[in-house]
Amino acid sequence: MGIKAVFKAPDEFSAITIHSLLKEEGFEAMIQSYQIPMYPGVSGTIKPGWGEVRVLEEDFEEAKKIVDIYLESIESDVEGENEEQQ
Repeated sequence: MGIKAVFKAPDEFSAITIHSLLKEEGFEAMIQSYQIPMYPGVSGTIKPGWGEVRVLEEDFEEAKKIVDIYLESIESDVEGENEEQQ
C-alpha cells in the first residue's frame, strides 16, 4: 500500500484546501511540503511548487476525479466573474 500525489500545490493555501476537500470526502490524505525551514525560496530552485497532496494508491483515481471536478468549478466561477465585470 503506497501513496501517490493527487495534486501539485502552487502554495500552502491550495494544499490545505484540497487536503480538506479530500478528508471531507472520506479519503486518507496528507500534505507533503517541499519547503525547507529557514531557507525560504530555496526549494523552488530544486522543485517547482509549494508541495503536494497525497492519497493512498488505491484511492488515487477516485480522489483525482474529485480534485479535477473541484478545480474545474473554480475555473468556471472565475470565468463567470470575469464575464460579469466586462
